[in-house]
Amino acid sequence: NDEEWHGALQRSHTGRRLSAMIPDGAQAFVINSSPTIGECPDSCYPADSDYIEDKIQHIEPDIICACGRIAQGGLTEVGVKFVALPHPAWRQLSNSMVHAIKKNLELLLNS
Repeated sequence: NDEEWHGALQRSHTGRRLSAMIPDGAQAFVINSSPTIGECPDSCYPADSDYIEDKIQHIEPDIICACGRIAQGGLTEVGVKFVALPHPAWRQLSNSMVHAIKKNLELLLNS
């Protein structure tokens, strides 16, 4: 369920990095590009454009960030503008990169 998934996300390394990317005071909604949730961290499912489009219409975000290639491909298929970001689980993502992402998102939100 969504509540259980969000709790697990917040406790994970990916969730902590994602939280560090979000500017202070910004409200963020996190969705996967597929409604299917894997049983393990290596689970990978293709983007579901209908699912993505439904979530976007429901949330009506000011900015859409796509973390990773699967999400970016799904949003491209839907045809919406988005900010391409590396997936928070990417092993080469450094703390300085996370800080730079946060600063860039702050600039976008304040423009």
